[in-house]
This record gives sequence, C-alpha cells and structure tokens, in this order.
Amino acid sequence: MHYREYGKTGKKTSLLGFGGMRFRPEDLTDKAGLNRCAEAVRFASELGINYFDTAPGYCNGKSEEIFGIAFKEMPHPFFVSTKSSIASDKTAGDVLQRIRSSLHVMGVPKIHFFHMWSILDLDQYQKIMAPGGPYEGAVQAKELGLIDHICFSTHCPPDDIIKIIKDGFFNGVTISFNVINYGSMLDVLEAAGAAQMGVATMNSLGGGIIPQNPEYFSDMVQSSDNDVIEAALRFNASFKEISVILSGMTNREEVAQNAQAFSSVVKTYHPYEREVTELSFSSEKLCSGCGYCRECPAGISIPEYMQAYNYRFFPKSDFMGMTFDWFDEEKKIANIIFQRLRVNSGLIPLNYNNPCIECGRCEDVCTQHIPIIERINHIYHYSQKNHYCLESIQHRFEKIFLFPNMTKIGIYPAGPYTESIIGFLIKNFTQLPFQIFIFDKNQSLWGKKFFDITINPPDDIVSMGIEKLVIAHIRYQNEMYNQLKKLKEYGIIIELFHNYDDISWFN
Repeated sequence: MHYREYGKTGKKTSLLGFGGMRFRPEDLTDKAGLNRCAEAVRFASELGINYFDTAPGYCNGKSEEIFGIAFKEMPHPFFVSTKSSIASDKTAGDVLQRIRSSLHVMGVPKIHFFHMWSILDLDQYQKIMAPGGPYEGAVQAKELGLIDHICFSTHCPPDDIIKIIKDGFFNGVTISFNVINYGSMLDVLEAAGAAQMGVATMNSLGGGIIPQNPEYFSDMVQSSDNDVIEAALRFNASFKEISVILSGMTNREEVAQNAQAFSSVVKTYHPYEREVTELSFSSEKLCSGCGYCRECPAGISIPEYMQAYNYRFFPKSDFMGMTFDWFDEEKKIANIIFQRLRVNSGLIPLNYNNPCIECGRCEDVCTQHIPIIERINHIYHYSQKNHYCLESIQHRFEKIFLFPNMTKIGIYPAGPYTESIIGFLIKNFTQLPFQIFIFDKNQSLWGKKFFDITINPPDDIVSMGIEKLVIAHIRYQNEMYNQLKKLKEYGIIIELFHNYDDISWFN
C-alpha cells in the first residue's frame, strides 16, 4: 500500500484509509455480525491499510466497538482516528471523559488523531475553542499522553476552513473533497499545505454520486483507468497535500475491491489533468466551484448554491448511504439540492423571496457558462413549493414546541435528527418554557446524554409525566407513531415532527 506523511507529524499513513461509518445495519445486531465487521477491519490491515477512522456515533454507536474487537488481533501496526462532538461533549471534562471512553471501548493505549467533529460554522468553532471548552479537553488529553494529535473535521464554507487552519491550533483536518467540489476547495488544500497540516478527505467518491452515475463522469476517465472510481481516486491522490483518502467499507469484499482499485491508482499514478475549464462531465454544465461569481451585489452565496445544484443532474444520487422515496421527481431534486447546500455549506434560504436582481454579473464571469440566474430561480421555486426556508422551519418549531401551558415535552428517538432538532431549539429560541426529555428503545443508549439530557426508555414516558411526545424521524415516523399511539390513552399528545410530504430538514 502506498504511504504518505500525515502533515508535519512524521507519521506514514496509508493513502487509502478505512472509514468505519458504513457497516451494514444487519451486521450491527448481534455478536456474529460485529465479528464479521471486525474481520473486514483486520483484512484491511493485512492489505496494508493502516489509517482507521471512526467516531462514537457511527453505526448506531457500534463502530468503535467493532474496531475494538478488530484491534485485539490486528496483523500490522495501525493508526486510529476518532472524534468528539460539541453537541454531546461541551466542556473540557466532557471531552476527557469521551476520550477515556473511546480508549476503553477500542482497547487502545492512545488515539493518534483526535478530531473536533464536524465543525459547521465559525460560531461553533469559537465555542469549541472557548476557555474550558472541548479543545481545552483535547489539549489536556494530549498532555496526559492519551492522544497524539488534535485535528478537526468540517463542513464549513472554504473561507471559514482556511481561517481555522491559519489560526494554527490543529495538526490535521478532514474535509469533503472530490472531483465535483474540488474547485471551491483548492484554496483550502493550499492553506493546509502551507501550514504543513495533514489532510484526510471524506466523500472522495462524492458520497456515492460518482460510482452511481458513471455516464456523467466518463469524460474524466483516462486511458490508465478501469472505471470512474479509479479516476476519482487518482484525482484525489494527485494532490500532494492530501495524506489520506477515506473510503467507507462494510465487508471483506468491499475492502478487496477498494484495495485493488487503489493499487491500480498508485501503480499508474501521475499528475491528473485537472484544469477547471477542461473538466466537463455531461451535456449539462456543472459548476466547478472556481468562485469567480462570489461578488454578488444581492449577497447570494452563488458558488455554494451552484455546487449544490450540481447534484440535481444525478438521478441515482443518495446521501451518505440513505435514499428517500418521494412522491414526485421534483421533490427528490429539491431534497438533494437542499441537503447538499445545508451539509456542504451550512446554508438554508432565509425565506421564499429570491433576492437575485438578475444583474448578470455572475453569468458574465462564469467559466462554465452556467445559466446561474435560471438555477437560482429554480432553487427558490423548490424552497417555496416544499416549505423549506429558515422562516418556515422556525414557524414549525413554534407550532410544535411552544404549546400553551406545556411543561414536559418528550422527543423520540435519540438519533442524529433529534440532535439537530435540539440544536436548532437551543440556537434559535433563547428561553424554552418547558423541559425536554429524550426517549429511545435502544437499551445501550439509556443513561447516556444528548445536550446534557439523559436518554430514557419509552416505558418511562407515562411515569415521567410527559404531556407531549414529538416523533422526530422523517423516514420511519409513521411506523414509530403506530408503535407509540397507545400512549394517547393516557392523555399524551403524539405529534409527528414532519408533515407527510416534507423534504428532509436536517439529515
């Protein structure tokens, strides 16, 4: 396996890294399934992969456990990367406790690369860096020898990532980087290289977009490539600033396929022809993220909007392994665009009113000759038709949570969606006139905390005096409602967070 030095740490990491976030759900339910996953991890080590990336919340909280099983019998030395989220670990003490828990679960003496997980904006970054905050806990852990290097993973806009890099507090960064979004991320790589910072890339295959839509990316395949996957991997590998290219793998077969593809990539490695103006993936022009259109007199984040709009051309696209069945094609397109805009850039339209003044400046400087004004109009049409903007979301929150004389409101289940909902409540409503309680049927979560709120079993809903239970899951809310509707016999209001035709707000 080809190796690269991880920034200025001096550690030689395999260019292909094992991402431990996509083990199959059916393998997470029993010991035999966990062992199958662990075998895939050990097999990766046999093939020369030595960078293993996980997090406490991956795979329903089982990813670190799987790595722990594998690490007991690893054939070769390895590096492990894990993370801490400010959503659950707000203080230095919380982070120290999280690190000790991760060490225990994985059975390792130290964590080589510890990440401040998924920084979304500079406000969140400031909270992480505040006195007594999460970063301080990581520094204490480093002084105790529990971790080697403090890193961060992020979905911030490029300029914000560059600011964090230049502040100089981190040794490495994990970013979303691929042939679709590279134009907007080149300055980030340059800043990381100048800071001698290690760089790991996630979403190297566009979150599955590239292999799912090979016809759209056929123009990037060169003579030495077998397919678009190899082309996309070599594209990332051609940037000297990138230390590790992460790939989510679920079993031995996928490990073998990834290793074989990557072996070919390294074997035929040469600088990739990557001029922005020469990359064209289909008859529909895609935004390359060059940023020439950024100076918008109406204040629209045009590069971010156009990068998100790229994904409407990929009919087989999903998001992080999740697919949704919508009532019509337009709703599916809207969901794809707004997911990418939100996750990649942290942006949600403020309201339905399109601020574009159609001055044409953006189209005059566009290297891809994209009909930017038309696409901006489409995005705001999707926003209005699907009731998706900050004003609409805030109104829904007020309707559901600011219920007269309500003092105890429960949320079910305790997943990432609930985490996003509580985060939105805290950020946008200064004083809540009620207590929040969280419930989940997963016994392994009982007693753990989200935002300092203890997770409880659903059998306690009645005895704890819950007046309203909000079901917060867009994909399975109807099934959950049917399981819990018997609680209405006790006078408890059961309310679905989403209407039946909503697109996803937080996934």
